[in-house]
Amino acid sequence: MLTLLNCDFYRFKKNRSFRSLYILISLLGLVLVLLLKNDIKLGISIIGSLTLFTSPQEVFMAGLDFRKGLGMIVAIMVTLFISEEFSCKTMKLKLIVKKSKYKIYFSKLIEAISIAISIVLVYEIVVIIGGLLGFYNIEELVNIGNIGRLIIGILIYASIGAIICFINMFFQNMFTSIIVSLAYIILNDTFSSIIKIIFTRVNMESLGIMKLLLNTQTNNLYFEIKVINCFQSFLSFLLLTSVIVIVGGKIFESTDINS
Repeated sequence: MLTLLNCDFYRFKKNRSFRSLYILISLLGLVLVLLLKNDIKLGISIIGSLTLFTSPQEVFMAGLDFRKGLGMIVAIMVTLFISEEFSCKTMKLKLIVKKSKYKIYFSKLIEAISIAISIVLVYEIVVIIGGLLGFYNIEELVNIGNIGRLIIGILIYASIGAIICFINMFFQNMFTSIIVSLAYIILNDTFSSIIKIIFTRVNMESLGIMKLLLNTQTNNLYFEIKVINCFQSFLSFLLLTSVIVIVGGKIFESTDINS
């Protein structure tokens, strides 16, 4: 297992696309911070909704809300990284040397979660550093609520990374995985609402569990944050990841690798 993880993270470190991506995300955060410093108000329409960058709080929240753009970047980058192993037949080589399919799947899951978390952290760290350097009043962001939002946001991105991994390992095709992953990001609220309606009608007792499973909705970030919210998000992440590991691992073990 450790050998698989080391190989994956070595490939990750050597991947120039990710280095370029982190530079671009850093520049994005820097540009938005500079706009704040110069009192330039900006509004961008993303996935049909207007996103404003007129205050430190809005710039900070734009990173945590995966519907604002970073979620699509996570979907594309995780898909490209995992699908590369199928297209280059690296996955089959791992099986030839008698690597467990389950261990391979779990390694990809950790990799996907790490990529998702790293993307949001790069953006948020740049935004926070901008405040520390005096580009805006950092005191506007430093409060218990935002610390809680950051924790919940990281857990949401980790959950998104796990879901994108499941999609990739299920379809084993780059084009299909990108389409399905982007559709999930863009239609997340609609998808979650449909699932809630189905489970409410089928089995009321399971609704509590489904609320935890569907706690990847970012609407929770915009309400008052309490310790219980962070705990619920953590439980949601654990439950969702457990389901993905068990169900996804079984599916991957029982199917042939396409490439």
